[in-house]
Amino acid sequence: MSKKKKKDLTLEQAQELFKYKKGKLLWNTIIQSSSQSIGDIAGTNGRLIPMVYIKGNKYQIHRIVYLLHFGFCPEKLDFRDKTLTSEGV
Repeated sequence: MSKKKKKDLTLEQAQELFKYKKGKLLWNTIIQSSSQSIGDIAGTNGRLIPMVYIKGNKYQIHRIVYLLHFGFCPEKLDFRDKTLTSEGV
């Protein structure tokens, strides 16, 4: 049985789904199977690295923030302040 490869989030998808304001990633649209509202802070609570789930795929918040700011996301991405829950750029 082969493992399904996660589809990378494109810049266009990220811009449609999220906005970054005052150091936080916010939902910019409503996902059909989700209970979030537009303007809610995106991400799971209680995880070492905050994530969002979109259509069965999980994405790390800091990678989405980087993608929104720089237009791409490198394969390896480290935290400048070494805080895994940081959403700052």
